[in-house]
Amino acid sequence: MRLWGRTLGLQTENSQFLLEGMPFRIFGGSMHYFRVPREYWEDRMLKMKACGLNTLTTYVPWNLHEQTRGKFDFSQDLDLEAFLSLAAKNGLWVILRPGPYICSEWDLGGLPSWLLQDPEMQLRTTYKGFTEAVDAYFDRLMPIVVPLQYKKGGPIIAVQVENEYGSYAKDPNYMAYVKMALLSRGIVELLMTSDNKNGLSFGLVEGALATVNFQKLEPGVLKYLDTVQRDQPKMVMEYWTGWFDNWGGPHYVFDADEMVNTVASILKLGASINLYMFHGGTNFGFMNGALEADEYKSDVTSYDYDAVLTEAGDYTSKFFKLRQLFSAIIGQPLPLPPMIESKASYGAILLHQYISLWDVLPSLIQPIKSEFPVNMENLRVNDSSGQSYGYVLYETVIFGGGHLHSRDHVRDRAQGFRQLRLLVENRGRVNYGLALNEQRKGKLGSLFLEPQTVLDSSTTVKLSFLSTLHRIKLKTQCSYPSYSQDVRGTVRQRDLVNKQTKNQKTMKQKKPQKTKPSVNLILLQFRLVMLGYPFLLLCVLLQTEKTFSNLCFPLGFEVEGSWHFKTHTIFNTFRRNELHPVEQNLLKCSSPLHTIVELEEVETPGFYFSGEMYTK
Repeated sequence: MRLWGRTLGLQTENSQFLLEGMPFRIFGGSMHYFRVPREYWEDRMLKMKACGLNTLTTYVPWNLHEQTRGKFDFSQDLDLEAFLSLAAKNGLWVILRPGPYICSEWDLGGLPSWLLQDPEMQLRTTYKGFTEAVDAYFDRLMPIVVPLQYKKGGPIIAVQVENEYGSYAKDPNYMAYVKMALLSRGIVELLMTSDNKNGLSFGLVEGALATVNFQKLEPGVLKYLDTVQRDQPKMVMEYWTGWFDNWGGPHYVFDADEMVNTVASILKLGASINLYMFHGGTNFGFMNGALEADEYKSDVTSYDYDAVLTEAGDYTSKFFKLRQLFSAIIGQPLPLPPMIESKASYGAILLHQYISLWDVLPSLIQPIKSEFPVNMENLRVNDSSGQSYGYVLYETVIFGGGHLHSRDHVRDRAQGFRQLRLLVENRGRVNYGLALNEQRKGKLGSLFLEPQTVLDSSTTVKLSFLSTLHRIKLKTQCSYPSYSQDVRGTVRQRDLVNKQTKNQKTMKQKKPQKTKPSVNLILLQFRLVMLGYPFLLLCVLLQTEKTFSNLCFPLGFEVEGSWHFKTHTIFNTFRRNELHPVEQNLLKCSSPLHTIVELEEVETPGFYFSGEMYTK
């Protein structure tokens, strides 16, 4: 990588790129530093070089670098300077895509959720509340980026203005604002925009080269670039090598031969290309995005993307086919592909201890009390930046019956508990489309137990509390789940037999068999806790002649001691394929059991069951 004579940089002349006055074609690949552990950055870059690529492209996620308003993080896996410097060390040019909006199947398209505290917020426009936040962010970001530009000895040969704005296009002045925000802070390299074919004409900004995104090479799509900018080189900024996955859907697979043939066709037309993605990586934590067209669909944690490298960084058939293609075009030997990293198989992991959700609540911050429920972004936590991800527990006490309605005020998923507790999970904010301003999460309005409003307080469940859990005593068996739904009522006891006595009947004994002991059992109360699938947990308050006890055990699972139970299905609300993965894992809690007490189903609407109990 030349470090001298850097005065011209990347330029356009008629239908080709020039780098320092010499013809140049961009063979690029996307890899995002925030989706790959820092320890693997260099390995992935070396694999790019071995595939025949000369340029790396990456987004910059604002919502990771400024999770709390005014507090910036560019350390460790977010060390952008180290990432770009490593690209230079390994002979890769860089096209930087700093946003502020990045899409990328990333929560809210990379925009920090605290922007939504403003009820009038208009994202991706020249609305003052938005531009002031962008200016503050760019004031911190650009001093890192500017020294790493080509003309200053760094690897950055081009910078993208925003991202796919033609598909949003709510403010005709916005793209000019973003361009000036970059130029005024020292960006001197070639500017680019990036849109799909339908958005090209709406995403342009004067002085920036328009590029196009697609997977299928439709007839005339590259020639269409001539209608929006004449005598300019053609570039596919995002050639989609695969696609992302949604929860509940199949893993997307794009045929390797079809992909490579399309890449070859693009290159035969003289265009430059960037493979999106070369290596996808992982949406760590809660950072996945979502789509909302006909229905809301959240993206999975994996960003494998069926890309050129797997999520683990291993080679695919796409890699070797592309390597052969680029080698033929370049006309010289490519570096040997690095050896694959060794893998370990850890086998099944058996969990012997656990902490329930209810046990950790005392370790959290004090509950936030309010007259009405508060959405996550407006909770008074994280230095007034709200809660961006994870869970919020809303709770109140109900003093009557009725039909419970949310009226579409819960996003994205809630489960009910004993005192009417709603644990609301943010499954990911939409990252693409026209509904970005409506991506507030949590409880967005009141919950109604007709005719009155019942939910009026909230408790945040922060991830930072994990460090305090060592003070809580772990339980050694699964007595109840971390996620549940409670039902109260009484049950009908049909038969009650002591297990030990029953077993004795099958044994040959010299002495006469003892009669069944007299038991005067009065069932006072029970709670049914629904796990999200047909198996329930039963907590029963029992009184005999000599004892008074509260028994809790899962119905359909083994219970230690003499008494064993089984039930008819009380209700069957969820099919297994509809379960969240965490809930599916709860099925492995214990082993099946035998039993003798039957519970009759009583069809009473709402959260309550009733009946009578008698002994035999």
